[in-house]
Amino acid sequence: MNLSSSTPLAPPAPSSNFPRGAARPPLWLLLLLCAGVLVARRPDAFYRPQLWAEDGIFFHQAYELGYHAFFAELAGYFHLVPRIVAALAVAVDPHWAPHVFVGSALVGTLYVAARLCSGRCPLPLPGACVLALVLVPDAGEVLLTIANLQWILAGSLILLLLSDDPGDSRAYLHDVIAGFILGLTGPFSVALAPLFLLRAWQRRTPASLVICAVVLICAVIQLVSIVRHPLPVPPDPTVDFGALASVPGIRVGGTLLLGVFLPKNPPVALAALFTALTLGAILILALRPGALRRERLWLALALLALLASSLVRYRYTLPSLCVPGNGSRYFFAVQFAALWLLLSTAVLGRRSARAVALVCIVMLLTNFSRLREGPFTDYHWDDYVPRIRAGEAVTIPINPGGWPIQLPARRR
Repeated sequence: MNLSSSTPLAPPAPSSNFPRGAARPPLWLLLLLCAGVLVARRPDAFYRPQLWAEDGIFFHQAYELGYHAFFAELAGYFHLVPRIVAALAVAVDPHWAPHVFVGSALVGTLYVAARLCSGRCPLPLPGACVLALVLVPDAGEVLLTIANLQWILAGSLILLLLSDDPGDSRAYLHDVIAGFILGLTGPFSVALAPLFLLRAWQRRTPASLVICAVVLICAVIQLVSIVRHPLPVPPDPTVDFGALASVPGIRVGGTLLLGVFLPKNPPVALAALFTALTLGAILILALRPGALRRERLWLALALLALLASSLVRYRYTLPSLCVPGNGSRYFFAVQFAALWLLLSTAVLGRRSARAVALVCIVMLLTNFSRLREGPFTDYHWDDYVPRIRAGEAVTIPINPGGWPIQLPARRR
């Protein structure tokens, strides 16, 4: 072959034999499907939007501190996206504040769905992956709440890890901005930073090095904040190793596959067996030879990193996480990552596709009754709007359980 020929070289082949970009439904259709599932699961969020838990803290601090709220940590780390949303909510008429929170949570979820549909996303079956994102069964406090949007946005950070290098300046700028915003929204940049470092070392491209640098800088900022603001330690700090062996099996494999049939208080031996089976399944799905093997391995590593970070951070309260439904947010990203990993094996052949379809059907049936979330209590936000407009001091109850927002008086 004459390498000096003027004939342009073909671009490098993708890492798998999956036809990238093939059979992808229109983006608008998948986003509409995603929004439709969210409406079906949380209809009250659309006709009666409410603030949830830390939403009140974000709103209160934006109201009282202004732009200084962007530099305030919460739970030990920074939350850039919720701070932006809270600033927007304070800037509009108080009547619209809950709408801004819920609408922004919807936009954030649709953003992750759109990333799944991108031609740079290596995951197959984008429609199924989008459904997996919004059909996670442990989602009681995550969907359509800014307080817990970070757990959904963690999916976009995983997709940034999996994606090809940007091919133009627009995509390059997107990745840099996304890496910065996502890296400073939640602790996930800390958990995933080693993987971005390994990715940059493997690729050794300018784009991978820049994205790695952005994520690493964000991870350092978050890690310093976490070290400076540690969680309270109980009087007798001990790690329950039985619970440690039980949590992954109960809250990942058990919840996804058994759903409502999962025993509420399984013996430690049975729960540890669930854990062994869950971790074994993850390794098998990641290491199976064939299409997308590299991407499946990255996805499994990200999944395990997020799982490990939750276990380490809440190591002194692990028994409470053994109860299905408790602390749903800590396993939301792990669960949809596990579903993406499962779906990625559907391209390995007809038998694999049939097996994946069967497992998905079983999971849908066992969790179907859990998918419709109960409505939030209506605390009649509009009753307090005139006093907020007037700049009066006011205490506003929000979900859950009448959590109070205490807004100070301020001049208009």
